[in-house]
Amino acid sequence: MGLTTAPVEAGSVNGVMPEFGRWQDVQRLFGIKRGTLYNLVAAGMVKSVSLRRKGMKQGCRLFYLPGISAMLKEMLECQGASPAEASHGYESDKANTDSTLLLAVTN
Repeated sequence: MGLTTAPVEAGSVNGVMPEFGRWQDVQRLFGIKRGTLYNLVAAGMVKSVSLRRKGMKQGCRLFYLPGISAMLKEMLECQGASPAEASHGYESDKANTDSTLLLAVTN
């Protein structure tokens, strides 16, 4: 059969960040643990949506991943560091607590 175009095949999604993800995805991608993530949602710093049928007690909460990435970049700029500089100071920043994280953004 003489086709003029290549047959359609499933593409690779390597390197493409999904738009929404569960808390496990946020932890894997950004290193933000579940409790900190829910604190950021409560503070209005991270957007999320709850998928739950009416009358049901449980559902699935999805987090807006590009918003989390943008928030982290904004925090980096507020702290006066470029992305290249930030990778060098990670060990000293490792001891910061979640409350310090929230104070750095709000101040």
